Amino acid sequence: MPQPVFRFGPYDLDPDNGELKRDGRLVRLQPQPFKVLLHLLRSPGEVVSREELQRELWGGDTFVDFEQGLNTCVRQIRAALRDSADAPRYVQTLQRRGYRFVAPVQIVARELTPAPPVTAPGAPDSETVTAVSDPHIPEGPATRRPGTGGRRAKAILSIAAAIVLVSAAALLAGVLFDRIPFASPPGIRSIAVLPLANLSADADLEFMADGLTEALIADLARIKALRVISRTSAMQYKNTRKRVSEIAQELRVDAVIEGSVAVSGTRIRLTAQLVDAKDDRPIWSASYERDLQDALVLQRELARKVASEIRVRITPSEEKRLAEAGALNPDAYRAYLRGRYLWNRRTTASLLSALKDFERAIELDPDFAAAHSAIAETYALLGDDEFPAIPPQDALARTTEAARRALALDDGQATAWAALGVVEYMIAWDWPAAEAHFERALLVAPGDATAHQWYAWFLITQARFDEAASAMAVAQDLNPLSPIILTDRGYPAYFAGRYDEAIQRFQAALAQDANFVQAHVGLGRAYAQKGAFDESIRAFERATLLTDRAPAPLTYLARSLAFAGREAEAREILAELQRRAASEYVPPVVYAWIHTALGEEEKALDWLEIALDARSPTAPLFLVVPELQPLHGHPRFEALVESLQTEQLR
Repeated sequence: MPQPVFRFGPYDLDPDNGELKRDGRLVRLQPQPFKVLLHLLRSPGEVVSREELQRELWGGDTFVDFEQGLNTCVRQIRAALRDSADAPRYVQTLQRRGYRFVAPVQIVARELTPAPPVTAPGAPDSETVTAVSDPHIPEGPATRRPGTGGRRAKAILSIAAAIVLVSAAALLAGVLFDRIPFASPPGIRSIAVLPLANLSADADLEFMADGLTEALIADLARIKALRVISRTSAMQYKNTRKRVSEIAQELRVDAVIEGSVAVSGTRIRLTAQLVDAKDDRPIWSASYERDLQDALVLQRELARKVASEIRVRITPSEEKRLAEAGALNPDAYRAYLRGRYLWNRRTTASLLSALKDFERAIELDPDFAAAHSAIAETYALLGDDEFPAIPPQDALARTTEAARRALALDDGQATAWAALGVVEYMIAWDWPAAEAHFERALLVAPGDATAHQWYAWFLITQARFDEAASAMAVAQDLNPLSPIILTDRGYPAYFAGRYDEAIQRFQAALAQDANFVQAHVGLGRAYAQKGAFDESIRAFERATLLTDRAPAPLTYLARSLAFAGREAEAREILAELQRRAASEYVPPVVYAWIHTALGEEEKALDWLEIALDARSPTAPLFLVVPELQPLHGHPRFEALVESLQTEQLR
């Protein structure tokens, strides 16, 4: 049955459309706070106890910490209504009792259009009811019209008849909705999933909300016909007060998903709504309550529902993938989501901590394919010179083992295919196999920005710079606010020798995040290649400071110092790295980089040969990296290049 619109002050609340408007403009309010406000509006002037709200909106056998959840909802309502707890105009708190909606409320019945009014034979046409009075508020001139009693009774009969007709049609159609959906606009082909709000009592469960956000993004990204904004860009809007239309314009999407998660023990409740970005209008909303072991089923069910609502085509293989979801060990799932939360921080320390959580998830559930895939992805990074935590050959073995295990359980794990591609080109140096793995990853999940980004780096090692630039552009389109992807967009130009273009890209990344280390490093490298060593040194000094003197930025700083004639300072850094190698892993290639800048070609080549023997992840770049140009033409360097080319052709 269509519900009336509640009008108070400059606000209208429409239960059927799930909309709250102020002076005709949409106001963002998440589903659960919306329900609380609606419940208060249905009893204006009366005290609504917390117990009643718990029973009616959370359920009598609620599994969440209700107190924390309700407090969060009321805070969000007050923010949306520009209200104050100290001097309330709308929602008044009564300590230890509950809440009361204190503003006058007008209840406005909507016009019915599904069926024509039904009247008795010969009777005059009935009048549509446009407004009725709230029984708790005395009628005034705005709500009472003399002489309308008989017409009102006839109108009510017409409404009842129309409702019967609509209900019968729905029953005949056999339609069952989570909630009556709103009109679904065609043409939605891009979407962003905003960070789900954590309504759990425990603030430490924030990782669950973030993890479920990422999981939903990953499932939607598997749908080829849909462009889905990646996690890094979506997380920029955590706790934002921006309107959906503003966010959508910045991300260039047609629709947005927003919602909340509440977890307690082994139970989870997820509410979500899909909002049309053009006018902030809800398209569909629903609430789900499940056992935590069914979380994978829940997230894929939600992905399928979203695809259905926006009328996007799902291929049979995508449908099969979204339908395949087994039960999970709840504790294993918690550990996995905590690991993903840490993994996304992208530091050596956070990656090592994430690895422990993924391994814990595997201990609890050995057949958890996504956790095996995450382990592979983590080892692939920990073996890179950027996060030098373990020797590259160890990284190769561990990445391969974890990825193979993940794919044996589920060959649709795109991150496992991408991780195999990384180790094949960076460490195993099997170029054809690497490209095949990347192509498989992109076939499984064409919306995976990281897979496009990593594939672009493979193309750089092959000197396919234009293709690499295209792949990076796709990655940025999928993840437009990611600092690492914004940074990496500069590298195809850098390796192609277009240093001014590269500088512009690196500066754009720093405009997004002024403290992003990799962008400072890229900028310093490009300035160094142009001979602007003062600017280069400043960039590397900043990166060194931000990383507490990590080996990679220190190495580049030493190079620029050497080229700038500050040889003594460069040698001090070289000596520091050699001392540190006794207690931590320092990639051998860093010494080659510095000796090259110092003009010590033989020492540089000694270290390059050591790096080659150690399967250094940087070795594939020997063929294209500008920093090694001074060694080009040297017989020993040409032998190294020939060795790598032999690996490529095997």
